[in-house]
Amino acid sequence: MRRRILSVIGLALSLVCVTCRASDATPDWSAVQGLSAGARVHVSLTSGKSLHGTIGHVTAAALYLQSRTGMTEVRRDDISRLYLKKDRSRVKPVLIGAAIGAGAAGIAAPVTMEHETGYGAAVAGTVVLGAAVGAGVGRLVSGPGESLIYRKP
Repeated sequence: MRRRILSVIGLALSLVCVTCRASDATPDWSAVQGLSAGARVHVSLTSGKSLHGTIGHVTAAALYLQSRTGMTEVRRDDISRLYLKKDRSRVKPVLIGAAIGAGAAGIAAPVTMEHETGYGAAVAGTVVLGAAVGAGVGRLVSGPGESLIYRKP
């Protein structure tokens, strides 16, 4: 029975990983120009340095980045990659996944392990395992905290 539960959990994780979509990054600068002022971004420079801040405005030749130290002009030729930071919680999907996983394991475990010895500990362990797997799936589904918008050709 435990083997079946673990194989179902593994299958669920595999399906989540397969459905993750590829990056929408493009070498087209118009994607950057389409971002609104105030959008939070992470800029990787060709020199290897990284900049974080909000967009002031974008021209055909440069990005003006507002950071703690002030407004910085970043030339288009110096940008290797530009990521848009997402304004959503990364904890919420993990907690929801943990709750769903614990609930599913809490329902399934008593049914499958009804006549085994150490029944209470086995159910508790399965619920904890279900919560951990659910939290992992929730984290995978939530995706990264930023999405790649521009990649230098």
